[in-house]
Amino acid sequence: MIRALLADDEQLALFQMENLLAAYPDIKVAGTAMDSALALELASVMQPDVVFLDIHMPEMNGLHTAELIQQAIPGTDIVFVTAHGDYALEAFDINALDYLLKPISKARLAKTVHRLQERLSRNAPEGPAPGSMLLHVLGSVAYSRDGLAPQPLKWRTTKAQELFLYLLHHRNRIVGKDEILQLLWPDFDHKKGSTHLYTTIYQIKQCLKQASLDIRLQNASSGEGYTLDADKVKLDAAEWEAGVRCAEEIHADNRSLHQKLFDMYRGEYLSASDYLWAEGERERLRVIWLHHASKLADSYLQDGLLPEAVTLLKRVLELNPYYEEGYLSLMKLYDRVGDRAATEACFAELKRNLEDDLGVRLSPKVLQWYDTRREKNSV
Repeated sequence: MIRALLADDEQLALFQMENLLAAYPDIKVAGTAMDSALALELASVMQPDVVFLDIHMPEMNGLHTAELIQQAIPGTDIVFVTAHGDYALEAFDINALDYLLKPISKARLAKTVHRLQERLSRNAPEGPAPGSMLLHVLGSVAYSRDGLAPQPLKWRTTKAQELFLYLLHHRNRIVGKDEILQLLWPDFDHKKGSTHLYTTIYQIKQCLKQASLDIRLQNASSGEGYTLDADKVKLDAAEWEAGVRCAEEIHADNRSLHQKLFDMYRGEYLSASDYLWAEGERERLRVIWLHHASKLADSYLQDGLLPEAVTLLKRVLELNPYYEEGYLSLMKLYDRVGDRAATEACFAELKRNLEDDLGVRLSPKVLQWYDTRREKNSV
C-alpha cells in the first residue's frame, strides 16, 4: 500500500485530489494539510511514501517545504501540484518525482501514479539481466536484447509506429477507440477510420511478434479501447530516470557512474518523430537531463577537468541547440582558459540559433556577460 499525504491551501483542491486518487486501490490518502507547518508535522509522523504538495502555500512555499520533508524523510517522493508552470527547474532541482499542472486530468495523474509505482518497486538499475529486453525511446525507437546493439523495429506503416508509441506512452491504461481515431484518422468517417484502425492493430501485433517483444496489446472496454502491457520489457527512459534519481550526489568517486547515466541519454524522448502528444514527457525528461548535466559539468570544473566539461557541454548543445544556459557555461569555460576564438564562435552560434532560427533575442544575462568580457579584454 502506498501512503500519500496531500498538502494544499485550498480545501476544494484537496477534495478533488483525494477523489482522483480514490481510483487507485494501492494508494491510501493517510492525511491532508492546508498549510506547510501541518504538512511537515504530519509527514514526520506518518512517514508517507509520497507527498502531493501545492507550490503556492501560505507562510512557507511548497519548494522550501519539500526540501525540509526530504531532509527529514529522505525516502519520501514529492509530486508538486500548481496552477503555474514557472517552477519546473526548481522542482526537479529538489529531485521531485513529478510536476502536475492544475486542473489535473485523470490521464496525466495516471502517468504520475505509474511512475510512483515503478519508483517504489525497484532500486537503481544494475544492467541488463540474461534474456532481458530493453525498448529504446530516447532518440530513435529500437529494441535490444542482453545489452547487445539496438535493432530498429520494422513497421509496415508510419501509422502503425505512431499508434504503438502512443499506446506505449499511455501504457497500462485504457486508450479509447474514439481517442485513437481522432488522433490518427480525424478526417475519415467512423467506419472507414475503424477499418484502418483494425488493420493497424494487426500490423503492430505482427511487428511485436517478429521482434519477439513480450508486449501484449489487448482489447478493453468491450472492444471500445485498447491497453498495452509492457511490464516485462524495460524502457530505457525509465531505467535512465531511475538511475539518476537513485544515484548519490556527484563526487570524484562516483563521477564515472554519473557519466554513464549522462551517456545513457542518447536523444530526447521519441525525438525521431516529432509527435505533439509526446512533448510534455519530452520536456519533463529534458529538464531532468539538463539539471543532471549541469551538476556533472560543475563537478568536472571544480576539479579542473576542463576537457571533460567541454565535451559534456558540447553534447548538451548538440541535443539542445537552443539551450542558452549551456552556451553561457561553455563560453565562460572557453574564456577561463583564454580561448577567445572559441568564445566568439560559441557566441555567434548561439546568436544564430536563437535570433535567426527562432527570432528570439538573447537574454540580458548573456549580453551583459558578453559585453563585460569584451570590455575587460579590450583594456
